[in-house]
Amino acid sequence: MGKEFQQWGIALGSYAKAFPYLLKPGYRRYLLLPVLVNLLFLIAVVWAALVYAEPLLTAVLNYFNIDLSSWGKAWSSVAVIVLQILSFLLFLSVYKYVVLVVLAPLLAYLSEKVEKDLLGQDFPFSWSQFVQDIGRALVINGFNLIRELGLTLLLSILGFIPLVGLAAPFLILLVQSYFYGYGLLDYNAERWRFSIGQTEKYMWQHKGQTVAIGLVFHFIFLIPLVGWILAPIWSVIAATLSAVSLKTKMRDLRSPRH
Repeated sequence: MGKEFQQWGIALGSYAKAFPYLLKPGYRRYLLLPVLVNLLFLIAVVWAALVYAEPLLTAVLNYFNIDLSSWGKAWSSVAVIVLQILSFLLFLSVYKYVVLVVLAPLLAYLSEKVEKDLLGQDFPFSWSQFVQDIGRALVINGFNLIRELGLTLLLSILGFIPLVGLAAPFLILLVQSYFYGYGLLDYNAERWRFSIGQTEKYMWQHKGQTVAIGLVFHFIFLIPLVGWILAPIWSVIAATLSAVSLKTKMRDLRSPRH
């Protein structure tokens, strides 16, 4: 447990250390792509919610033989608004993974740049390796999304059990944070040439770090617009600083003392 708390502290501290990077001339430009991506996705989700919410609600009500017209105009309007809100919340949940996948080339390069600036180590570029890394990001983030949704659904069902239900929201938050942190830290794992199996082992052995990185990412992302833009860049810088710090500590511990 002490190891997890140490990892937790290092990960949380890395966010404070990462913030000045956002203001550096060589790093500010990396915020431009998230701005464009978020703008496009925001337009898409608002359009989809406005266009498809009412027909979807009507189809669901018809399936259950519920007559929407009997509700009155006011209640039917409320129902449409509620569905639009739920659609938007679902979008945000999935969108975090969409961001990690769409921005994967940028975030991978940014993570590499941070480690290079820290340690002065060069990582030779290869197009074949670049394509493999993008494929890896797609596989890992897709698999994590499926696992997160499955565990979230299971915990939501268990939430109806007395007493267990009290812990369900907290457990759901930990599960989501773990998989968000996993995706952000994987850029380091792929650069260090970890296999997917080795990455799984690394994330679990460093679950304090993984959960803390994902938890802060999650809370930053709750800030409308500004958080959506800052969260991916800020978090991947923090994840890299945290991972390099832990890697350095482990290497120092293993080094023979004179």
